[in-house]
Amino acid sequence: MGKRFEITEFVLGIGTLGATKADVVKAVGEDAIAGLDIIEGRHYTTFAAKDVDGVKVIDNLVTALKKYNRVAPLGYQIVYSVSLAVPVEANTHEAELNGGVVRSSFTSCRGIPTTTRFDHETSKFVLTTPTFWIIEIELPVGGEEKFTVTKFGCKPNRENHGLLEWKPIRRSEEKGGGLVSFTYTGEEAADKVEKTTHVNRRFLDDKVEEVKAELPRDAWQNTLARHVMSQMGRTVAVADPDEVEAEESANV
Repeated sequence: MGKRFEITEFVLGIGTLGATKADVVKAVGEDAIAGLDIIEGRHYTTFAAKDVDGVKVIDNLVTALKKYNRVAPLGYQIVYSVSLAVPVEANTHEAELNGGVVRSSFTSCRGIPTTTRFDHETSKFVLTTPTFWIIEIELPVGGEEKFTVTKFGCKPNRENHGLLEWKPIRRSEEKGGGLVSFTYTGEEAADKVEKTTHVNRRFLDDKVEEVKAELPRDAWQNTLARHVMSQMGRTVAVADPDEVEAEESANV
């Protein structure tokens, strides 16, 4: 990985698949990327803008890449996608207990996403619509965690001059229609969230701990006791704290 940036500051960017900064400079010139932040990853390179001037550079870079690809020999074109930054702040809600349920939401990634899939016909990775997931956690007092994940894609809005915007991705009618959204519960729920959204597992685990930390202490102890005993193949009746207090008072 290249230099680390405060990627939450980015607003727009380009991801190039299999093309490094040097490849892009060779194709369109150094001036075409002037003022952009550049993050070189293992499979793709991101050229990101932080302000209005940077957005103008991105627009000119897209034009330059289109021009280059029209004349480049077959197999030498630069494959790229353009994306808005993931709206992290708008979709992050810290864990909070309300109505007996702790809720939290956050995004699966941040910065400028470059999304790929493996094409089995060509045995190569190809770019797809840039995407991210909104992950929501719900933990009722005395209950089990529920994860809901919903997929969003960055696409041009034809009704708004083709400007990019984030919208929920919908299944095709052939696949039943509706939003691409899943709900997971049970012992393997977090594993399924990680596999579906590719969220960083340590980050996900930290968010789960933040949710648990908002539970009333007695409720968390009861939940922990049930979990431990269930792992041992036993059931356990956890006493209601109010009932315990009443019984102790009666025995005084």
